Amino acid sequence: MLELYLAFPFHLTQPQFAFESSNGVIHPITDQLPGSNTDAYAMQHWAAAWDQQAGVTWCSQEAPIVEFGGLWPGYVSQAHHGVTPPGYGHEFLRHPDQFEHGHLYSYLMVNNFRTNFEPFQVADVLFRYSLTTHPGGGRPAEATRFGWGTAAPLEPVFVHGPQPGPYPAAASFCALDQPNIQLLTLKAAEDGDGAVLRLAEMEGRDTLVTVNLPYLEIERATRLNLVEEDDGPELPAQPHSVQVTMPAYGLATVRLRGLHRWPTLDWLARL
Repeated sequence: MLELYLAFPFHLTQPQFAFESSNGVIHPITDQLPGSNTDAYAMQHWAAAWDQQAGVTWCSQEAPIVEFGGLWPGYVSQAHHGVTPPGYGHEFLRHPDQFEHGHLYSYLMVNNFRTNFEPFQVADVLFRYSLTTHPGGGRPAEATRFGWGTAAPLEPVFVHGPQPGPYPAAASFCALDQPNIQLLTLKAAEDGDGAVLRLAEMEGRDTLVTVNLPYLEIERATRLNLVEEDDGPELPAQPHSVQVTMPAYGLATVRLRGLHRWPTLDWLARL
């Protein structure tokens, strides 16, 4: 049996861990049902480890499975018919204090699962990682910005020579005034009626956020559900901004309507 890991042995005392799930943040064991799997976790854009003195945010672009605190050789379904060494398997962890080391292990590949997976490697594989450090304590908002920036970096577009138009040399089409709110999308509405914002709260606290859109003239803003159907009253809106109340770890989808068709919707539709 082959299990291949890459170790990141961070020197932390009484470490704590967290990782980004689907539009949320999970603290291993603390946020799990007792007896559920604690061997490995599938993260979205980042994982983090910290103690009272320092912390690290860790991003893996090709290998989203991570183990915290140590290597935990877990169980294999009988349907997989893999061969395991003697003593393979252990009890799942029950308390965060059982994470004695601030180590992260990137789970690269394994050949013990033979139901739907190739049991051998047939080519070279590239794995890329990005890391940043910070003072002690968990910082999910900062980790989210770093993780999303690593996974989807800005793409430069070059413009040759002077260009006519009202835009300054540098500007933001969309800015949020709360660091714990993540912009998931800004796009043309599926039915062509205005633009749609989707936001997520990442720190677990109710937040009133102001979204500034200096190049869109907003007449009305309405809350939507995830399939872009009207789902609430109109929101407080100014000509170039809208206020949205975000629940802890919640999502918000907002339709923005203008006084006329916005020229910028053409490029929004191409995002």
